[in-house]
Amino acid sequence: MKGVGGARPYTKLSQVQSPAQTFVFVKDCDSRGMNVGTWVVQWSTAPRGDHQNSFTWVDPLPMYHGNVSTFGFLDGHAEHHRWLNSTLRSYGKAVALGGGGVGSPPGGMPTSGPDYEYIYNGYRS
Repeated sequence: MKGVGGARPYTKLSQVQSPAQTFVFVKDCDSRGMNVGTWVVQWSTAPRGDHQNSFTWVDPLPMYHGNVSTFGFLDGHAEHHRWLNSTLRSYGKAVALGGGGVGSPPGGMPTSGPDYEYIYNGYRS
């Protein structure tokens, strides 16, 4: 199994170069019950902005507490991220209430900006 750009998945914690910036737990919601225990973005080798790779949104991030989602990191800390993109916020709130078309994000999901960068920098393929 290989990730983006042919990279192999991690098999040891010591292989992760930035544990304080690597997501391990993400608050998720899938009313279908198909992706229980997973959260996915679709990585591509197509460059975007200053990045060699890019991603598109696949699974929603439910927002149960306003415009915030909680993330756990490999080094053991957790933090809240306050979402800024209005489409992402509306989608996350709808999913938290049991709707929102899980697995098919609406148009207008961020492809740049602080919310995109947050996921880009924390999600490891």
